[in-house]
Amino acid sequence: FYGLQSLRQLIARGQDLRIAGIRVRDWPDKPFRGIKLYLPGRANIPFFKRFVRDFMALYKYNTLIMEMNASMRLDRHPELNEGWLDFVRDTNYSRRNYPPGPIHDVEQNSSHQDTADGGFLEKDEVANLARWVRRHHIELVPELPSFTHSYYLLTRHKELSEVPGQKWPDTYCPSNPKSYELLFDVYDEYIDLLKPAMIHAGHDELFMPVGLCPRCKNKDIGERYGEDVRKIHDYLEGKGIRMAIWGDMLLQEVRGKGLQ
Repeated sequence: FYGLQSLRQLIARGQDLRIAGIRVRDWPDKPFRGIKLYLPGRANIPFFKRFVRDFMALYKYNTLIMEMNASMRLDRHPELNEGWLDFVRDTNYSRRNYPPGPIHDVEQNSSHQDTADGGFLEKDEVANLARWVRRHHIELVPELPSFTHSYYLLTRHKELSEVPGQKWPDTYCPSNPKSYELLFDVYDEYIDLLKPAMIHAGHDELFMPVGLCPRCKNKDIGERYGEDVRKIHDYLEGKGIRMAIWGDMLLQEVRGKGLQ
């Protein structure tokens, strides 16, 4: 497959097609060669497929991290699809990348409302995209943000918010067992459909106000973060699935705090 991609790269297009006569010695310099995308909206599925075929495959990427959110029809929690549409409209119509605010003098992080172009796909459409990706020898890693960037989970479950009073919460309470009942229900629908070897669980940009949640106010934020990672890791490990997260919150010096 990769040999054919090298051949594709050598085709010169002019008045006719020419291929240079060369000897190729080629092997992957990196075992993980990935790109992060959002799930495409329905109108952009043809473009998405061309991008996978004519860019990712052509240049021998082997991993696609694709953020999903509530952008696939969820049979167990259809209220999340409904809430997702309301959230997207409110954010886009107010011409914001972030929900209206700030509340508690803290700005929220990017809402990722352009996932699936602000809509959602049917399961057979998502399954078709997954087959297309694998056909081009690319591993699909669904990204389902947890703890942070969890807008899609909380649009209709604001009672699970870590920060009381937010119009569109982005962080769930890690001390509330119902947060994980909801999260793992959503994970299971994607797992059942996509059969992934790895799930990306987000966990970046945790900048919420500390000490406002009645359940968590006396607990260390670092401990809560670590416990959340462990809960998700153990759940996925029990299903034979590896876990990935973004690393920014583990790099304290990047945030000006020095090594801790």
